[in-house]
Amino acid sequence: DGTAEAAETFTVTLGSPEDPAGNTHTVVGLYTGFETTTVSIGGSTVGLSPSGRSWSEGQSTSFEVVLSQTHNADVVVPYTVTGTGSSPAAAADFTLPSPAQATIAAGQRSGTISIPINADGTAEAAETFTVTLGTPTPSSVVLDTAATTASGSIAAALVTVPAGVSVSEGQTASITVSLSQAHTAAVTVPFTVTAGTATTADYKVPLPAQVTIPAGSTSATIKIPTVADTLADEDTETFTVTMSTPDVNVGAGSRSTAVGRPCADKPEASSAARPTVVNIVRARIVSGRAGPAPKASCC
Repeated sequence: DGTAEAAETFTVTLGSPEDPAGNTHTVVGLYTGFETTTVSIGGSTVGLSPSGRSWSEGQSTSFEVVLSQTHNADVVVPYTVTGTGSSPAAAADFTLPSPAQATIAAGQRSGTISIPINADGTAEAAETFTVTLGTPTPSSVVLDTAATTASGSIAAALVTVPAGVSVSEGQTASITVSLSQAHTAAVTVPFTVTAGTATTADYKVPLPAQVTIPAGSTSATIKIPTVADTLADEDTETFTVTMSTPDVNVGAGSRSTAVGRPCADKPEASSAARPTVVNIVRARIVSGRAGPAPKASCC
């Protein structure tokens, strides 16, 4: 009937049996205690989904408020937002509408809760929160007890390094270090350089071994000079650059290690699960003398 309402019941009761032909059957009768049955029409409920999503600062949350059946008038559901867990979000992290409520329009089954997350300019750890539904209007609509809350989180600021760099011997390898959100103060990230098949004579580690992302910026560059030696036709060499813990509350992203290597075959495919590859192009011998380095076509 288009009305969101509480559960309703009705009863079906059997009468005396009759023969359509008009014959009388005295042996036919009602089974006492089984002549009636009760039928229930489920009431209107409202619930919240999804749970476990994450947003970055400056974005808006998106939760769906779902009604079990349409109503011929608007259904209004208030809500609250509270910080939860070991790193709870604070009230200042959100700009809540006033009043904080979701409206499911007449004839519709759902509405949206959209809460702007404030970009406070502070690179910080992930924060968690919970959205809880209040008592709906009209009162005939009740909460779905299994879906009255939904959790969410504000993503942490992360430091990451890129997927690949290619240089020739004697050139400087430049590795861009990115911050997922700007910070009000400079963010300094120390790093280490570890020899793989290369030796420490193949590159020069800058001192101090750290990179600083300026306040308000989201990237800075690590520059590692490579050494042009007198060897020709060298095999592939590698070294690893690993980011350490930043001086502010920032985490390491899915790619926090950079690996340098000379180009021999094809470079490794870019993947968030693989390290960054820096290719140092090898020299070659031409007519008994060292010729120019080939172009890094394989890189």
